[in-house]
Amino acid sequence: MAAKIITITGIVIPVGWDEAGHVTTVAISTADEKEYLLDAAGGDLALSDMVRQEIRVRGTLLEEGGKKTIVAREIRLKSAWDPTGRNWIKNRPGK
Repeated sequence: MAAKIITITGIVIPVGWDEAGHVTTVAISTADEKEYLLDAAGGDLALSDMVRQEIRVRGTLLEEGGKKTIVAREIRLKSAWDPTGRNWIKNRPGK
């Protein structure tokens, strides 16, 4: 299957941890109960900071071995598409 650009909305969930219990891998769980691993494509985002947040992701969908991964081009918190929202990538806390 060729890679394609998609946009999905869902909740960020942890799916991988290191030996100290820190989140190392996250996925987005959609309303239709699908899960997509989330890859920030070398960005400086701390994806583990977004656990339990509702986000909208636009990126390239890759499928390998039955797993779906989105290589994110844009990530926005739910509030970013609300009138009072913010763009996570541009206005990430601490930056």
